[in-house]
Amino acid sequence: MSEQITQPRFPRRGRRVLLGAAAAVVLLAGAAGVAKAVERHHHGMWSMQDGIPVQMIEKRADHMLSKVSATPEQQAKVHAIIEAAAKDIEPLRAGMQGTRGQFADLLTAPQIDRAAVEHLRTERLAAMEQVTQRVSKAVEDAAEVLTPEQRAQLKGVIAEFEAHRHG
Repeated sequence: MSEQITQPRFPRRGRRVLLGAAAAVVLLAGAAGVAKAVERHHHGMWSMQDGIPVQMIEKRADHMLSKVSATPEQQAKVHAIIEAAAKDIEPLRAGMQGTRGQFADLLTAPQIDRAAVEHLRTERLAAMEQVTQRVSKAVEDAAEVLTPEQRAQLKGVIAEFEAHRHG
């Protein structure tokens, strides 16, 4: 019996992945509120065309930072981390615009070019890998801004938010 190895599937909605990435940027500085803020951007869903809503993410981060009594210096450092991550991620986000349409064009052509579909899939996965690596660095940087006590408090705040959100 041979094992079948499956390739990871390209996310149907790149914006969901990016939303998750944006939320992770400030995980230790307010991720619970960030996801909600990003989802509700402009009276509806935030889209890949809108750009990264940095000010909204910072506002949500500030809300969470206030719950752990972060100093103005800590808040400024977290803002700088958010802004730097958004600046680094923005070109990747912009480069993924139109992915759904590109896949649709390839998959509705008279002849299916499997190599082109695979190339686009792997290209987008590579871009998302870059996004998640950059987000991971930002999360680590944000965690280092907070004291161990503040991180423990934030864990409790996030747990309360999650309980309220899912309860």
